Amino acid sequence: MVLGYPNLEYIFSEEHYQDLPGGILESFATLFSRKVKLFIYPTLRDGTIFNCLKFYPPPHLIDLYRYLIANNKIEDIRHYTEGNLHVDTDKVLELIKEGAEGWESYVPTEVAAMIKDRCLFGFHCEVPADTETNASNDSSTKPAALDTV
Repeated sequence: MVLGYPNLEYIFSEEHYQDLPGGILESFATLFSRKVKLFIYPTLRDGTIFNCLKFYPPPHLIDLYRYLIANNKIEDIRHYTEGNLHVDTDKVLELIKEGAEGWESYVPTEVAAMIKDRCLFGFHCEVPADTETNASNDSSTKPAALDTV
């Protein structure tokens, strides 16, 4: 799974796990027991590139973080486009949801096409009215079990 550096910071913030009896450990056990590996895309802040090597979790979670790194559960993406490091993914998501023009310039062409085709991330897709009307009036859309009753 690919995450941006800000998401790495987010998942190590324990306030997100207060409703779980096992807290962050329960959440991480569920996540990493499914053979998941996190690939961290770096980010640029104040002229500095932040990646796994520059991430410092809270002191009581350092050993957990080191364990995940040592066991290849978290790894830096090493080959990246430096020009993309300025992109704020939360801002791009907001632009997509708002239907603002120009969000496509922040993602690869293939990704923009997929977002539009599949109506992902809150992208407003238009469903043709005749398709919607025909689907609700078409008796062939009933489940097969209902046809035999």
